[in-house]
Amino acid sequence: MAYNQMQSRGAIYLLIAVAIWQGVFLLLRWKMQTKASESVVDWRQQMQHHFETHPTDSFFYFDPNTATIEDWEALGLSVKQARLAVRDLRRKPIQRKAQLKEVFVIDSAFYERVAPYIMLKQQQEGRGNNDEWDPNTATIEELQERGLHPPTAARFVAYRDRIGGFTKKEELKKVYGVSDRWYKEQSASIVIHPLESEFLETDSTFEITQTDSIWYEINELDSAGWTQLRGIGSVFASRIVKYRERLGGFYCKTQLLEVYGMDSTRVVAFWEQLQVDSSAIQQLNINIASEKELSLHPYITKSMAREMVQFRNSYRTFGSVAELKNFSFMDGDLFRKIAPYLKTEN
Repeated sequence: MAYNQMQSRGAIYLLIAVAIWQGVFLLLRWKMQTKASESVVDWRQQMQHHFETHPTDSFFYFDPNTATIEDWEALGLSVKQARLAVRDLRRKPIQRKAQLKEVFVIDSAFYERVAPYIMLKQQQEGRGNNDEWDPNTATIEELQERGLHPPTAARFVAYRDRIGGFTKKEELKKVYGVSDRWYKEQSASIVIHPLESEFLETDSTFEITQTDSIWYEINELDSAGWTQLRGIGSVFASRIVKYRERLGGFYCKTQLLEVYGMDSTRVVAFWEQLQVDSSAIQQLNINIASEKELSLHPYITKSMAREMVQFRNSYRTFGSVAELKNFSFMDGDLFRKIAPYLKTEN
């Protein structure tokens, strides 16, 4: 069949169009592959940077099947990757830690770094309910072993130091970040030993010397006086005096544990040498003190101070300190701690 000139031109144009289309298709395909490769490289570089700036001692024990998006982010995944990991693991929980490598967003290098910290539920249960522990002596590292991630473990210890130790296990739920699930898992193994008796026990590592017969009144000692006690240098002495001033004085020796960095091992060395005169305590008049003045006290938060002042301004003045027991923020333990520092009359 003979083609006329117009048909020949049409065929040529068609071939050119097909060639252009194929060229565009191949170019787009190449760009997509390049972008995907770059994404993988970028992700690996991000992971490498995370590992370089977050050493393994900042990792924490976790169960991949129950880990939250925040947990995966803390371990180094991006928000999107963390969401995908949670989705996949909720749909198909793993039975062995090695199965984590089958999750789409888990890179082999990432797995190798976090594998030592994986603790599946059956492994946790294998530890048994007889694995008793005292939250008043647990370190940040031990709390991470029990499933708290680093920020929560740090808040746990800070809160414990601020209140002077836990007196009942229900108080653990007041720590910001402690979930009901975690508390229920740990509740059966929690054993809280009396704080007072801990210091009265004899510690054979400390020898009694001639100077140990000297008594010290903790509300009268200045910084120089505190340094006369074993284990107390100028830094600790300064902290004790500053904290005592913020409180308005000590009414019991166990309050020394609320000083930043202080622990029972240090305190027991001079425990028997201390005396307390609680009559020296400076009290705040809750009918006169401003919200700012109240909130400066270590035991009173800003929200607590605000509620107290609002009640006083909106209704009436306080007839007695005991009326604070009616506030939602007040429980028996907090009231026993705070009451010696408050009054309603001049």
